[in-house]
Amino acid sequence: MIQHSESVDKQLTGSGLASTVGKHWVLDEQLQNKPNLACNYGWHFTGASFQGIKGFLPATMLGGPNTRVIQPNATAHDPHHVDYSQICQLISQQCWIDGTEMRFEDVIKDPKYAPSVSHQGALKIDRQPGVPKIQGQLVLMPTDLTGENNANV
Repeated sequence: MIQHSESVDKQLTGSGLASTVGKHWVLDEQLQNKPNLACNYGWHFTGASFQGIKGFLPATMLGGPNTRVIQPNATAHDPHHVDYSQICQLISQQCWIDGTEMRFEDVIKDPKYAPSVSHQGALKIDRQPGVPKIQGQLVLMPTDLTGENNANV
């Protein structure tokens, strides 16, 4: 994991958002009946195979028709599983839809809005089962303090 992390660090240049390749921990309808497991998905690639791995068709075609994933939505691990290819990408509860402030936990459960955040539509869960909600803490949105857009910061 350390070698992979150092490799990614060397590739970062300038400012902006970056993400490593790998498999994301995701919210999935499978978790409704498997509260002691976690679901991961991803490691996208294009082409027929990646290092001899044929891959699976992804749940959505965001990467285009020639995209495959090494890991389809699967619940083979518990929430404590660790390896360098696992990515935890946290999201804010605060979001806006058509100019209206909402909470992610409401969006993911609403049949009208859930398709904007889940290809499965509305889910009954809004977080990894077993992870307690943190109440009363203010979370600040990310701010770019290194780019040219910080003249007023």
